[in-house]
Amino acid sequence: MLGLSSLLSQELASRNWSLRELATRSGIAVSTLSNLINKPDVMPDLRTLNALSISLNLPIRQLVEACGIPVDAHPSDEDATIQALITAVPEVRMFLNLLGQLSPDDRAAILSHLRWKVETSTNA
Repeated sequence: MLGLSSLLSQELASRNWSLRELATRSGIAVSTLSNLINKPDVMPDLRTLNALSISLNLPIRQLVEACGIPVDAHPSDEDATIQALITAVPEVRMFLNLLGQLSPDDRAAILSHLRWKVETSTNA
């Protein structure tokens, strides 16, 4: 298993991308990316891993494992459903990325609105 530093270096090389290119695509500062590559003991937060997952088109699970965090080898049915939704509905990945950038109160408001929208759409 590659560490995150090695994985990122390999992905950049395979795409012929610079740190600046990855920074532009991911929204992560060049200095942060440089630290992730040059200081293997740096542990990124989940938001950073999510941005890397999206910009590199890699499963977040692979990035988490590259950080040395064991991930359950047998995903739950819920995990499989979520992954299927992300694969089948392109907007889900973007929605989750945006949702993760909101405050807890804003996320609660969005979920409340979605529940209302589903209830009113189903009952119509």
